[in-house]
Amino acid sequence: MLKVNRRPRPSLNQQQREKIKELLIEKPHQRFQGQTGTRQKSGLNHCIQMLCKAAESMSYVSCDTVNQIKDAIQTYKPKKVIIQALWVRGEGLKPLKSLFPDVEFYCHIHSNIPFLSIEGHAYKFIDTYLKNGFGVIFNSIHAYRCFRDFNSKVYYLPNVYNEPFLDPFIKEEDEFLDVGCFGSIRPMKNQIIQALASINLANRMGKTLRFHTNFKRSEAGGEPIILNIQQIFSMFPKHKLISQPWMEPSNFIQSVRKMDVNLQVSMTESFNVVAADCVAAGSPIVVSNEIEWASPKSYAKTNDPESIIFKMKEAIGNKELILENQKLLKDFDKMASNEWRKFINA
Repeated sequence: MLKVNRRPRPSLNQQQREKIKELLIEKPHQRFQGQTGTRQKSGLNHCIQMLCKAAESMSYVSCDTVNQIKDAIQTYKPKKVIIQALWVRGEGLKPLKSLFPDVEFYCHIHSNIPFLSIEGHAYKFIDTYLKNGFGVIFNSIHAYRCFRDFNSKVYYLPNVYNEPFLDPFIKEEDEFLDVGCFGSIRPMKNQIIQALASINLANRMGKTLRFHTNFKRSEAGGEPIILNIQQIFSMFPKHKLISQPWMEPSNFIQSVRKMDVNLQVSMTESFNVVAADCVAAGSPIVVSNEIEWASPKSYAKTNDPESIIFKMKEAIGNKELILENQKLLKDFDKMASNEWRKFINA
């Protein structure tokens, strides 16, 4: 495992700056902070911070413009600059490459192919990066396999996950079925089928469902999903729809420990930090096979509510399955850390 360094990097002194070899560039989003009310500057901030914890030679800065990226390079003098997500045009980096010919530039993409397909500029940006000699890093093995034969500068570097793991926790049985289905509201997150499956399971168990989710952040057509979930729960007034506030990672991990089970039966994923946080919390999960690090025992079919119900029943109260998912996630983190180590040392 790479050495963990938990200090925030933007305020490093000169001696510490000289150790930085890889600089991650994060674009702050005021909309994200406004929607979530957290200190995180972007939806990727949690992933970026874990990468910087994992590698002593890595740091991150927030930049809004190419000029700010130039200033950051002059300050830190890195060997590699890794733009987080597709927000800088490949043409925009060309002047920086001229100014800093010894610096390697990369774009780090945190989405799988189906989600990229609804971003109109995604493939144009990827094309311009590769044509201009910049690297493209995918955290999804499937996205990487789609592009690896096109260009030698395409890389697969999976997410690291180095949050501390808590012991398995099973909620005491009561009259409520508490189901967590957290994260941004998006069509491919599949929240409606998961909500309907949860309602059906609660009815069969003779319990009141408390379906916990986050309505404050929706993307890529998420607004109709919120309205439809609200309408579904108005059809079943016995059951409760609870929209929780967005939380800092440590508080979120404590919150999901209160659930009977947490759902992330998504139609497409590249890693899924929410599911990883649930596993770190020692809480049961049901996911889709898009989450490659999870146990197949936790996989449910995305379009089959009976499959989701069956897997929920198997997961609730199952400490052995919680421990299995924790082991698999730790193994995945070791593999991911090794891949990043090889990339850093190349």
